[in-house]
Amino acid sequence: MYPLRVVHDLRPALPWTIYSLPINIEQGSEPALHERRFAVQWDEDNDERILAAILDVYFRRPEALWNLYAVGEHKGDLTIWASTTPVADLAAWQVASTGPAIQDSWPVTTFNVYAEIMRTGGHRTLQMMDDDQVLRNFPPEHDQLNWLIKLFELGPSGPRRPW
Repeated sequence: MYPLRVVHDLRPALPWTIYSLPINIEQGSEPALHERRFAVQWDEDNDERILAAILDVYFRRPEALWNLYAVGEHKGDLTIWASTTPVADLAAWQVASTGPAIQDSWPVTTFNVYAEIMRTGGHRTLQMMDDDQVLRNFPPEHDQLNWLIKLFELGPSGPRRPW
């Protein structure tokens, strides 16, 4: 079984594709297998080796996808947008970025939600914004992703859908 599913492919209008993977949550509601949605940001060459890195992390350390909002590759850099990036998750992404399916060594860059929450003064401030403003999980330069998170319910804050 190939676990990676395409939910929405937004190319060529936007450089994003929404994917989902099954995540097993043992202590939770039935069913135990839930869909976890995240986005992939494509650069101009649409390098599909990024999918190999995602699957490497999925099979090596599935917990690393619990906090994931998006993954991107640009000019040989692997970028991870997550709520948090524990050391074990970062190590899994670094191993995946040097794996045989990649054939290069991609440096890993992470963006965490907490940096934007700290910058704006807390989660309460974020939730009191007007309807016409973006609920930002990441800084303004990542507003395209912020809109996708809200539109497609990406990341750990999205609803638990059965797989």
